[in-house]
Amino acid sequence: MRTWIGIVVVLAALCGVVDGREGRRDSAGPSRPVVEVSLPDIALTRSDGARVALHEVLSDRQPVVMNFIFTSCTTICPVMSATFSKFQAGLGARRGEVKLVSISIDPEYDTPARLAAYAATLETGPGWGFYTGNQSDIVAIQRAFGTYRGEKLSHEAVTFIRARGGQRWTRVDGLVGAGQLRDAFARAEAQ
Repeated sequence: MRTWIGIVVVLAALCGVVDGREGRRDSAGPSRPVVEVSLPDIALTRSDGARVALHEVLSDRQPVVMNFIFTSCTTICPVMSATFSKFQAGLGARRGEVKLVSISIDPEYDTPARLAAYAATLETGPGWGFYTGNQSDIVAIQRAFGTYRGEKLSHEAVTFIRARGGQRWTRVDGLVGAGQLRDAFARAEAQ
């Protein structure tokens, strides 16, 4: 399991995503606009099969870091998931305070069982949930966050961060390392 994550991190470094200093980029980094999001009133299915309202998944009672992935993706999703894994591990004592959410954009393939198996390869900790739903609901969520691109193979590497409370989300575009994600998270909390 750890070997898989290590391979993804090495591949990301070779592709120029990270420079080896705790996942930080050499460049100025991705844009970080703050966006207001109006969540659609829908329910998702968690990897354990439980149905959960999107408003509850993204509740403002705790900070949330969210991305869109799909388990059969062989390009950006493994890198984003490995970054989430390192980010969560790096939270230390705050690990239980920050909710990580990965929403599949391929609900026809990504059943709860497939999402659970994918999560197991990442050695996820408590507080990181993987979700799926029906196609129209997944499209509605992507539209709400401004990420819908018509098909799964056109999706972007983007992470959303929301501090506790409110509906203001920081959008982090591009493949980022765990250190850069921690920096963006700290800035979002300071706003």
